[in-house]
Amino acid sequence: MAISVLDIYHAPEYLCGFAEKAFPDPQEKKQWCDNQKDLLLASQVHTVIDNIKTVKAKEDEKKKLIGYYQNDTHH
Repeated sequence: MAISVLDIYHAPEYLCGFAEKAFPDPQEKKQWCDNQKDLLLASQVHTVIDNIKTVKAKEDEKKKLIGYYQNDTHH
């Protein structure tokens, strides 16, 4: 039996790249990224997607990131 996992290197990298643009405050950005990484490690990708939706950011950037996670939720 094989188990697939979300790309643990790129998944947080994309999150933090998004947060870089969405959170001007470095401390707020770090806290948000850390929280989302913890959720990813706990297999809570749907919660991360919901959290991305609530961030004040450009809709096209949110859609791109959400699409990445939706395409990989089966992992």
